[in-house]
Amino acid sequence: MRVLVVSHALTVPANQALYCEMERLPGVELALVVPQWWKASMGGVREFERHEALDCSVIAKPVRFSGKINVHFYRGLSGRDLPWAPEVIYADEEAYSLAAYQCLRMARAFDVPLVFKTNQNLLKRYPPPFSWVERAVYRRAAAALPCAQACIEVLRAKGYWGPLEVTGFGLDPAVTRPWPVEHLRARLGIPPEAFVIGFMGRFTPEKGVVDLIEACRRLEASATEEAGPEFRVLIVGGGPQAEGLQARAAELALGRVIFAGVVPHGKAAAEHLSCMDVCVVPSRTTPAWKEQFGRVITEAMACGVPVVGSDSGNVPVLIRETGGGQVFPEGDVPALAEALKRLMHDRELARQLGDTGQQYVTREYCYRHLAERMVAAFGAAVEG
Repeated sequence: MRVLVVSHALTVPANQALYCEMERLPGVELALVVPQWWKASMGGVREFERHEALDCSVIAKPVRFSGKINVHFYRGLSGRDLPWAPEVIYADEEAYSLAAYQCLRMARAFDVPLVFKTNQNLLKRYPPPFSWVERAVYRRAAAALPCAQACIEVLRAKGYWGPLEVTGFGLDPAVTRPWPVEHLRARLGIPPEAFVIGFMGRFTPEKGVVDLIEACRRLEASATEEAGPEFRVLIVGGGPQAEGLQARAAELALGRVIFAGVVPHGKAAAEHLSCMDVCVVPSRTTPAWKEQFGRVITEAMACGVPVVGSDSGNVPVLIRETGGGQVFPEGDVPALAEALKRLMHDRELARQLGDTGQQYVTREYCYRHLAERMVAAFGAAVEG
């Protein structure tokens, strides 16, 4: 089966690992269409870089509006760029995007099935031409791959009634796994015996990092009064709130807070996650956003780290599915502080949650398992 994949996310080698597994499956031949370069959400520009294990054809094309997921499109993309005529086209893009429209046109030209990915878990209406594109993709699509159950409700409400398969975000257990962290902890100034409370992600209001800092202020006061265990707060990432968060941490006299900056996805991210004794996902729902999947949850668990997450979007679904953490009401700083305090004082519980989550995600969310499920969906689309 010849599968053409179109995805802006594949400029990064770590995101190509799924397709390294997919092309190893019997009877599968892949070709990838990717941007020559892409503006990253945390700043900077990434030129396409091939994963060392990727063997398939890659068509790297210039894009207009790089970094803008819904409006970017490939300049000059046509069937003449492909090594062969595809049997199915997979748009790893939202149905209303201009890139999905290009996939739709190629599916019509080759008269082959179209499959699309969606992470949309809030019901939003878009103006033309995006609404026209969305309806056209829905009519043509042979299958949809939503990242979570909540996306199905949105698809149905917007008129898509075709086949679907829930496929989250996978991970590479060879990379996203526990790593030795003694040297990294020493470089970050973390005492060997300290309990490390961590966060990894974007510094934006909806990610709730302020709630984590406020919860740690409560832990600071509690530790002072009760001579509690030594702890540090490791915050990894970047974004528009960076200066404000650092100022807030300094204002609260939290010398325990370490801002590690942005780290590359892959081994570096896994090493920083491995430094943590608990990873916090304090997401907050807004009118325009709620947590779609919670990729950092599965990645932290794959590193053997338990997760304390809010009940925003898919976060509680994923934590309860895996059994690898605890859930608190979003925005409830005292509840978050209490959950963290419990794990600080009961490291055996933290270890058990970490072990449970690791066993589940390395089995159910590994790239091999995800690739097999996606290929089955592509095959069903081809067979009609």
